[in-house]
Formats: sequence, C-alpha cells, structure tokens
Amino acid sequence: MMCLEMTGKVPFKTVYLHGLVRDQRGRKFSKTAGIGFDPLDMTAKYGTDALRISLVYGNAAGADLKIGEDKIKAMRNFTNKIWNAARFILATPNNAEPNAKQRGSISINQRKSAGSNDKWILKELEKTIKKTNELMEKYRYGQAAELLYQFFWKKFCDKYIESTKDRRKQAQPILLYVLATSLKLLHPFMPFVTEEIWQQLPIKKKKKSLSIETWPR
Repeated sequence: MMCLEMTGKVPFKTVYLHGLVRDQRGRKFSKTAGIGFDPLDMTAKYGTDALRISLVYGNAAGADLKIGEDKIKAMRNFTNKIWNAARFILATPNNAEPNAKQRGSISINQRKSAGSNDKWILKELEKTIKKTNELMEKYRYGQAAELLYQFFWKKFCDKYIESTKDRRKQAQPILLYVLATSLKLLHPFMPFVTEEIWQQLPIKKKKKSLSIETWPR
C-alpha cells in the first residue's frame, strides 16, 4: 500500500501466502510459550538445506505446516544421499569414455545407443522435468519438492546408479547429465549443497553459479 501511495505502482503482481508453522501436535510456534524449535539450532545440527526443504516438502499451498525434528533429520539424510551420489559419479574410473566428464549433456547418438536402463532413466528425467515445471507454475512447491525427492532417491540412486556399477564407462555421460540436471531442479529448495556440488562438476561452459544456469525445460 505504501509503494502504491508513493509511486503509483503496484510492487508485486503475484504474492504467495503460506500457512502457519506448527509443531507435530498442531500448536502454533511460539518462542515465549516454548513451543517449537529455534531454526538456528536445527541448521547447526542438520544443515540449512535440510531445514529449508523440510519447510516445503509435502506441504499444500496455503496450508499450515506441521514440522518436527524427525522430518528435518530425514531431509538431512536426503542431503547426504545427494552428496554420496555425486561422489560416486565424480569418482570417474580411468577407463571412462573420453570427454564424458566434460559434456554434461547427451547427444542424439548416445541416446540411440543407450541401453534399456539408460533410456529408462532419461525418460523418467524428462517426465520429472515436465511435471516439476507444471507444479512450480501452479505454486505447488511442496509437491514439486516431493516429486524431486522421489526421483532422485528412489529412481536415480536406488535403481539407476546401482545398475551402472559394473558398466561405468558406458554409463558415465548419462550419470553426469542426470546429476547436473537434478542439481538444477533441486537448487531452489537446497541451494547450498547443490551449488557446492555444481562447482565440482567437470563440465565445460558452465556458468559461475548454478543460480544463473538455464532452468530445465
């Protein structure tokens, strides 16, 4: 209202209103009443990214959020999962395909020659990108975070990465491509761990910061 009065311009065209943060018993957070937790304590214990995505994950737009330390701990485990996946992929074996570490993309020929598991993860990634964009455009951030969690942990790590441990040479370009794309998608929710890993990716022509990379479409 002040901006409109002073400048004659509306400062925001879109405003996202979130609900209240409540404890696991549904009580409103209150420092004076000793209800809830200090976010600085949680970031010190589990990391800022874990707390950030905990405040979004699974939460419906505009609805009150119930959160406890167990949820933040679970998101800390997800952060560790991202770290471990990146460490595995970056530990490229000596016989890896030349330039596989430098592209961060998949060529048409690589898609055609990919195995069934490779084609499966690429198709799942494309579906995840499309659905994530749809959810973000509708301000359904909680569902978007949940979708990315399920894709990265259950499909990429538990299924695809496990299937590549005896064929790293062939799978390395796809491993790097899916990791790089996943980091872009996860960055709004977990900016610190994704930026740190991004800086370690051996990809040519990447920008100085993940925050200004082209969003996957």
